[in-house]
Amino acid sequence: MFTLCTDETHNSPTLIFERLCRTHIELGELKDMLGSGLTIAFMLRAGDFKLGVRPVLGAACMPSVQGFLRPLFDWLLEDRLGYLPTFLIILSADFWADATDIEREVLVFHEALHCGQAHDIYGAPKFNRMTGEPVPTMRAHDIEEFDCVVKKYGAWRPDIARFLEAAMLGDTEAA
Repeated sequence: MFTLCTDETHNSPTLIFERLCRTHIELGELKDMLGSGLTIAFMLRAGDFKLGVRPVLGAACMPSVQGFLRPLFDWLLEDRLGYLPTFLIILSADFWADATDIEREVLVFHEALHCGQAHDIYGAPKFNRMTGEPVPTMRAHDIEEFDCVVKKYGAWRPDIARFLEAAMLGDTEAA
């Protein structure tokens, strides 16, 4: 069901991510975090990848299991990847196989925006007091993140185009 992203062609999510980190300022903080020892991994998931009835193209997480299963989970993930990543991005294998280069890029960019560094109550980046490493966190979906993707790539999917249309109609109806 899950496979590693070992493809080293231009289709590789890892290579796409590395290129995006070099060219997109929005990923600068994440790039800096990864340069300080934190890691990111990509996996493909075959078969149904749904949230309710809605298909899921990708998901970003900080892989962790609590309780007595944690050592087993960590061992399985480390055995499969070769390391225990700070962030794990899981992509739909079905979508990935049929996606255009730009669709792949947008998906990797979108999921990478969910990975970041925690900030304190004053908005300053948080660092671990013992190690000096950045404190990782996950970012939820929000309008700012959505706005960032749409500014860069436009309405790259039909559902985004419908959302933008509805927003524009709502805007004109309010006037």
